[in-house]
Amino acid sequence: MKVLSFLLISLLVFTVPSTTNAFFGSKTHDECILDRMPGVQNNRAASEIRRACHNKYPKAAEPKRRLGIFGPKNYEECMLEHLTGDESDWAVNYIRSSCRRIFPRD
Repeated sequence: MKVLSFLLISLLVFTVPSTTNAFFGSKTHDECILDRMPGVQNNRAASEIRRACHNKYPKAAEPKRRLGIFGPKNYEECMLEHLTGDESDWAVNYIRSSCRRIFPRD
Protein backbone atom coordinates (compact mmCIF):
# COMPACT_ATOMS: atom_id res chain seq x y z
CA MET A 1 0.00 0.00 0.00
CA LYS A 2 2.87 2.38 0.80
CA VAL A 3 4.46 1.65 -2.57
CA LEU A 4 1.19 2.35 -4.38
CA SER A 5 0.74 5.63 -2.49
CA PHE A 6 4.30 6.65 -3.30
CA LEU A 7 3.82 5.86 -7.00
CA LEU A 8 0.55 7.81 -7.21
CA ILE A 9 2.00 10.85 -5.49
CA SER A 10 5.13 10.72 -7.66
CA LEU A 11 3.04 10.47 -10.80
CA LEU A 12 0.93 13.45 -9.79
CA VAL A 13 3.85 15.64 -8.76
CA PHE A 14 6.04 15.00 -11.78
CA THR A 15 3.43 14.95 -14.53
CA VAL A 16 1.54 18.13 -13.77
CA PRO A 17 3.80 21.16 -14.41
CA SER A 18 1.82 23.49 -12.14
CA THR A 19 2.02 20.98 -9.29
CA THR A 20 5.74 20.55 -9.85
CA ASN A 21 6.26 24.30 -9.80
CA ALA A 22 4.18 24.60 -6.64
CA PHE A 23 6.74 22.36 -4.91
CA PHE A 24 9.93 23.48 -6.62
CA GLY A 25 9.08 26.94 -7.98
CA SER A 26 10.14 28.64 -11.17
CA LYS A 27 13.83 28.58 -11.99
CA THR A 28 13.94 31.16 -14.79
CA HIS A 29 12.23 34.35 -15.92
CA ASP A 30 10.39 32.49 -18.68
CA GLU A 31 9.13 29.78 -16.33
CA CYS A 32 7.92 32.51 -13.97
CA ILE A 33 5.98 34.11 -16.84
CA LEU A 34 4.50 30.78 -17.93
CA ASP A 35 3.53 29.91 -14.34
CA ARG A 36 1.94 33.25 -13.46
CA MET A 37 0.61 34.76 -16.70
CA PRO A 38 -2.12 32.34 -17.87
CA GLY A 39 -5.57 33.75 -17.15
CA VAL A 40 -4.42 37.33 -16.48
CA GLN A 41 -7.18 39.48 -17.92
CA ASN A 42 -5.83 43.01 -17.92
CA ASN A 43 -2.69 44.59 -19.27
CA ARG A 44 -1.70 46.31 -16.03
CA ALA A 45 -1.67 43.01 -14.13
CA ALA A 46 0.30 41.40 -16.98
CA SER A 47 2.85 44.21 -16.82
CA GLU A 48 3.21 43.87 -13.03
CA ILE A 49 3.71 40.10 -13.28
CA ARG A 50 6.33 40.60 -15.98
CA ARG A 51 8.11 43.17 -13.80
CA ALA A 52 8.00 40.90 -10.74
CA CYS A 53 9.40 37.96 -12.75
CA HIS A 54 12.13 40.20 -14.16
CA ASN A 55 13.06 41.44 -10.67
CA LYS A 56 13.12 37.93 -9.24
CA TYR A 57 15.13 36.51 -12.18
CA PRO A 58 17.10 39.51 -13.54
CA LYS A 59 19.56 37.56 -15.66
CA ALA A 60 18.02 36.41 -18.90
CA ALA A 61 19.91 33.13 -18.87
CA GLU A 62 19.54 30.84 -21.83
CA PRO A 63 16.54 28.73 -20.85
CA LYS A 64 16.89 25.01 -20.65
CA ARG A 65 13.97 22.98 -21.90
CA ARG A 66 12.98 21.84 -18.43
CA LEU A 67 9.25 22.28 -18.24
CA GLY A 68 8.76 18.78 -16.90
CA ILE A 69 8.99 15.29 -18.28
CA PHE A 70 5.48 15.48 -19.68
CA GLY A 71 5.57 19.21 -20.41
CA PRO A 72 5.50 20.79 -23.85
CA LYS A 73 8.03 19.51 -26.37
CA ASN A 74 7.85 22.41 -28.82
CA TYR A 75 6.59 25.99 -29.28
CA GLU A 76 3.09 24.99 -30.35
CA GLU A 77 2.57 22.68 -27.36
CA CYS A 78 3.90 25.41 -25.06
CA MET A 79 1.37 27.90 -26.44
CA LEU A 80 -1.52 25.44 -26.21
CA GLU A 81 -0.63 24.47 -22.65
CA HIS A 82 -0.21 27.99 -21.29
CA LEU A 83 -2.89 29.97 -23.12
CA THR A 84 -6.31 29.61 -21.53
CA GLY A 85 -8.04 31.87 -24.02
CA ASP A 86 -9.02 34.68 -21.67
CA GLU A 87 -5.67 36.47 -21.31
CA SER A 88 -5.11 40.13 -22.03
CA ASP A 89 -3.25 41.04 -25.21
CA TRP A 90 -0.08 41.76 -23.24
CA ALA A 91 -0.29 38.45 -21.36
CA VAL A 92 -0.56 36.60 -24.68
CA ASN A 93 2.52 38.44 -25.96
CA TYR A 94 4.53 37.64 -22.81
CA ILE A 95 3.53 33.97 -22.96
CA ARG A 96 4.40 33.85 -26.67
CA SER A 97 7.81 35.42 -26.02
CA SER A 98 8.62 32.97 -23.22
CA CYS A 99 7.56 29.96 -25.29
CA ARG A 100 9.67 31.25 -28.20
CA ARG A 101 12.76 31.69 -25.99
CA ILE A 102 12.38 28.19 -24.55
CA PHE A 103 11.65 26.65 -27.96
CA PRO A 104 13.48 28.77 -30.56
CA ARG A 105 12.83 28.18 -34.24
CA ASP A 106 15.35 25.87 -35.80
